[in-house]
Amino acid sequence: MTALVGNRRDELRNPNTTFALMPILDSLPHAAPIVVPIVATVVLVKWVYDVCEQSALMLQRLMAYIVDFTIIMQVIFGLVVNARLRLSRRLIKLVLNTYNISEEKGTVHKEIKEHVKLAGRFDRDAALAKIIQLVKEYQMKPENMEELQAKRFENNDDEDWGVCEA
Repeated sequence: MTALVGNRRDELRNPNTTFALMPILDSLPHAAPIVVPIVATVVLVKWVYDVCEQSALMLQRLMAYIVDFTIIMQVIFGLVVNARLRLSRRLIKLVLNTYNISEEKGTVHKEIKEHVKLAGRFDRDAALAKIIQLVKEYQMKPENMEELQAKRFENNDDEDWGVCEA
């Protein structure tokens, strides 16, 4: 499920790497009263900058996870209730894989990225409104459900999750 939201090209950076500047202080024992506050300020500012920079990406991923998960659960619920299919790992994996390769997922993620860029990361109400709007816009429509009911899907056999046991 987490593979739906994250891409390798936008991995989070570790904001704690900023503290690698501390060994510089060991080489300047006599200038420490002057250098320590300056270096501490630089380190703190860099750390705050890194955390704030990453908060947009974290909001974007959280919004995408909520929207993706809600849409997938709606599809699974619709298939189980309306199409009268048995809930199984095979059905869940099919829905996950289908959504993962769908155009809707790309559109949803693009809209979320644009929203975070325009609205900012500190406007909680706008983020919640966008999540609700996307879920309503991309939820499974009754027409699609009727189309799925017309198709026959053999769901008698179950299968493994495909996860290695540790």
